[in-house]
Amino acid sequence: MPCPKCGFENLEQGPECLACGIVFAKYRAPAPADSPPTGPAELEFVETFDMAEDERPDKRAVISMLIGAALAYWTLHSPFLYTLSNMIKTLVHELGHTFAGWSFGVPSIPAFDFTYGGGVTIHQEPSAIILLLIYAGFASLLVLYRRNLISLMIIGLMAAAHTLSMITGLDTPITIAMGHGFELLFAGIFFYRAMSGFACVHSAERPLYGFLGFLITFDNLRFAYRLVHSHEHRWMYENAKGGGHWMDFDRLAREFLEVDLSVVAHSFMVASAVPLIFSVTIYCTRDVWWSALSRRLAFDKSP
Repeated sequence: MPCPKCGFENLEQGPECLACGIVFAKYRAPAPADSPPTGPAELEFVETFDMAEDERPDKRAVISMLIGAALAYWTLHSPFLYTLSNMIKTLVHELGHTFAGWSFGVPSIPAFDFTYGGGVTIHQEPSAIILLLIYAGFASLLVLYRRNLISLMIIGLMAAAHTLSMITGLDTPITIAMGHGFELLFAGIFFYRAMSGFACVHSAERPLYGFLGFLITFDNLRFAYRLVHSHEHRWMYENAKGGGHWMDFDRLAREFLEVDLSVVAHSFMVASAVPLIFSVTIYCTRDVWWSALSRRLAFDKSP
């Protein structure tokens, strides 16, 4: 059955398209070109917003999450499977350091640590050219969204926060924290895709995303719990990478927060549950926030 929206040839006659996710019974074709516009914010995003409305909760979201949780629990207790799957988590972690480094004008390269295990991000000297490009990007966004007041304010606040971080030296602890921060971010993205099926080509992708989300979450919870309650794991963490206190939470606790490592570990334990809670929330309220996001992304002034 061909999809009336994207043209994808669905092999089965199901309720929705496996490529773009629209529900056939609720799909509304775009208005003709000569139809009068309904509002500046709806011109560019009406079709995308319809897709968000069509994603109603169904049992496949629950099934995908349950299968993902079961696979993640099994993998976490299988040393061989955990070693293989942990490479994905390591890559996400180092990409967080890399992204944060580049965003503050520091050329960074992620890599696997074949000496001590895990990963490592190689940071170079700050580059003035990269910083100029970053602020040129902020300036371009301000010009593009000059007719959208709220979006203009958001971009201005982002630029101000970036500048303040550079001036006060917060860019360093932010870069250190973004390794685990990216793990939380990607866990949330994986959970949302598992529940909504957004941009999934095949239905098997949904439990796979659920597996990745729960794998990161379960592993982070276990990691934080061991740092708090196991003296052995805490000693191993503080003396990893050949000693010298190179680990992220150890550096944050000692160099910047001046607190005990257990305080940071407790905070991360709480934060590890946030992606699941946040993803369920935005999944259940997507009809509301997608409309607001569409207005923020519109170049013209929103009503």
